[in-house]
Amino acid sequence: MTELSGAIGMCRSKFYQCFETVYGITPFEYLHRRRMETAGQLIREGEFNVTQTAYAVGYSSLSHFSKAFKKYFGVIPSKCNKGVSLCSG
Repeated sequence: MTELSGAIGMCRSKFYQCFETVYGITPFEYLHRRRMETAGQLIREGEFNVTQTAYAVGYSSLSHFSKAFKKYFGVIPSKCNKGVSLCSG
């Protein structure tokens, strides 16, 4: 986030404040949601298995990914199959 705030000419704290004011969530929450939405899409499309999906969205731990996925979607990643709408936000 420091690189991003620097790229737009703001200090980190001002960037966070402006981002949260505009979007209603923190930059980290935004990134987390994007990662989960991408993960759900990859699993629904059937191109990646759960492990491949976890790594594709930036998780190095499958257990952390599974916990985050379940918290976000309310179902474990292995319950989401191609075309299943449970894993859509």
